[in-house]
Amino acid sequence: MLTGPRLGMLGLAFTLKVSAAVLPADRMIDFTQAPPGVQGGIIHRTTIYTNLADAGADPTGTVPVNTILNAAVNACPSNQVVFIPAGTFLLTNRVNMKSGITLRGAGMDQTRLVVLNDKSADGIYFRALPSVYTPGNNPPYSNDVYSITGKGGTNLSLAPGPYRTNYTAGRFMLIDMTNAPSLYGPLGIGHDDYMGRLGGTRLMRQMVEILTVEHGTNLTFTPPLIWNYTNHPQVLYMPAMIRHAGLEDFTLTNACATNISGTLISLDQTADCWVKNVGAHKAYTENIVLSYGFRCTIIECDIRYHAEYRHSGRAYGLLVRYASTQNLIENNTFSKLRSGLLITSTGPYNVFAYNFNAGAYNGAEDGGMLHTFGLNHGGCPWWNLWEGNVGTGFAADSHHNGSLYQIVFRNYASGWTPNPCAYRSGTATNYYQRAINIWNSNMFYSVVGNVLGSPTIGEGNSKSNAWVYEFNSSETTPRSEIPAIYKLGYMSVGVGTEWYPATADTLFRHGNFDFYHTNVVDWQEGYDHTLPASLYLTKKPDWWGDLAWPPIGPEMPDVETIHLRTNLIPAQARFYGGDYGAGGKRPHEDEAARPAPPQALWLTHD
Repeated sequence: MLTGPRLGMLGLAFTLKVSAAVLPADRMIDFTQAPPGVQGGIIHRTTIYTNLADAGADPTGTVPVNTILNAAVNACPSNQVVFIPAGTFLLTNRVNMKSGITLRGAGMDQTRLVVLNDKSADGIYFRALPSVYTPGNNPPYSNDVYSITGKGGTNLSLAPGPYRTNYTAGRFMLIDMTNAPSLYGPLGIGHDDYMGRLGGTRLMRQMVEILTVEHGTNLTFTPPLIWNYTNHPQVLYMPAMIRHAGLEDFTLTNACATNISGTLISLDQTADCWVKNVGAHKAYTENIVLSYGFRCTIIECDIRYHAEYRHSGRAYGLLVRYASTQNLIENNTFSKLRSGLLITSTGPYNVFAYNFNAGAYNGAEDGGMLHTFGLNHGGCPWWNLWEGNVGTGFAADSHHNGSLYQIVFRNYASGWTPNPCAYRSGTATNYYQRAINIWNSNMFYSVVGNVLGSPTIGEGNSKSNAWVYEFNSSETTPRSEIPAIYKLGYMSVGVGTEWYPATADTLFRHGNFDFYHTNVVDWQEGYDHTLPASLYLTKKPDWWGDLAWPPIGPEMPDVETIHLRTNLIPAQARFYGGDYGAGGKRPHEDEAARPAPPQALWLTHD
C-alpha cells in the first residue's frame, strides 16, 4: 500500500471505515440529491420565431448583424427559437440574451459569428440586473439566519430584519458564512477580497432554490446544505436570474486585434441555462465564463485559442466562479489555451466530467510552465467532482488562496504536454511536469481511481527525466525539470521549499495507477477495491456510443504492453475526428497508426 491519509498538523482527521465504500463517508457527495445541470435536462425547442436570413442579416460577414440579432432576441416569445442560418455574421456590439428562449445556429461548422468590438470584445451575454456583484461585493440586502439545519439539511429560519418578503418560493438565494480559519489555510484572505462578500470574508457558500416559505420566515430549499453553516450564517436573495435560456450549434470567434480584455460568452446570474455544441474561439480573457450559475449545463463545446497567451488572467478556456452551484461541464474539448478549465470561489455540487484537453500553450514569459485540464484557482471552491477527464494534469494553486474537498475520480492525467511553449516561442522546456499538483491551502482532496503519468516523457520534451512519485519537504526539494506524479503543499509553482504539510496530511488516495510504480495500484485498507463506474451517472450515458465504459481506471485491461489502463472518451475521439469504437487505441499510442489531426482542430489559429 502506498502513502495514505495522515493526521494533519491542525488536528484534522477522518475515520477509515471497513465498508463497501471508495471514499470516506464524510467526503462523499450524494448526487441523487443534487443531480448536476439543467433540471429535467436541456429543453429542445422546435418553434422557430424568426430566421435571421428573413430579417435581412448579411451572411457574408461584411455588414454587422448585432442590431438585427438583438431585436430578434428581445422580441422572441417564450419557449421559441431565434435561428441563425449557415454563413458568417459580423458582431460589432454585444448580444444580450434573455430568459426562456434558444439562440440556435445551423451547426458549429456552418454558422459562424465573428466579434469585432474593440471596446470589450464581448460576444453574447446572459446578464441579469441588478447584479449581486457590486463594488466591494457587499450587496445591502442580506439577512441573518436565526436557525439552520446541519449538513444535509434543507431548511432554515430567518432572523428579524429587512428584505424578508423577498424570500419567496421559486426564487434563488445564496447561503454563506464567515470563513473558518482552520479550513482556509495559512495565507489569509489576501487578494480574495473581490471573490466574496464583505471583502472575501464569506467565501464558504452555496446557491439554492427556495421551495417553500411558511410564516414568512421558515424556508425549505434545494440542494441540501453541503456544510454545517455555524459561523454567522447569512442569506442573500438573488435580485434577478436569467432562466431556461440556451445557445446551440454555432461558433463564436474574436477578430479583434487591439483588445486587452473580453469574454466571448458570459453567463451571469443564470439558472437552468445551457451552452451546447458551440465553438468558442480566441477570446482575450475567457472564452466562456459562468458566474453565480445554478444548475447550468455546458456540453459538447469546442473551446480553443486565445488572442494573448503571455499574461496571467488571460487565455482561460472556461471559467466557473462566484458561488456557482450544481452545474454540469461535460464532454467538451479544449486546445491551445493557457488553462482549459478552471474554477474560482465556486459553490458545491459542480461536476466537471469527460472533457478532453489536447494540451497547454503558453507565452515564452511563462517559461513553459505546464498548465492543466483542471485548475482550482482559489477563493475557496469546495465540494466538486472531477470525473473522467483526459489531459495534462490536475492542479490547485494558491494565487487566490486555496480550495477544499475536491473529488478527482477516474481521470487520466499524463503529467506532460508536447511543446507547451511552441506556439509563442518555439521552445519546449516542459518544466513543472506534474500529474497532480496541489499547492498549500488546498485541503481534504480525494484522488481515487485515476491513471497518473505516462509510460514515456518524450515527444518534444527536452527534459526526459524519469518520474518521481512525490515532491514534499519530508522527502526532497522539488526540481522544476523533474517530472512528478504528485507535488503537494508547496507555496509556489517552481522550486521553492516553503511547504504546508496539511495538503498532504488531508489527502486521501485510493485505487490510483501511476507510472512511477510498475503495475501497482495504491489501494487503501478498509475501502472497496471495486470502484463504481461513475459517481454521478447511474448508467452508461446514451451519448457515449460504443466506446468502452467506464473508460479509465485501475481495473481497465492493459492496452498492448504499456499499461495505459485508459480508453478513449467521446470528446477525445471527436477532437481527432474519428469514431474508434469500444477498446480503441488512444491516438498517441501508435504514431504510425494515428490519424492526422484535422488542420482546423490542431495546427491552425483561426
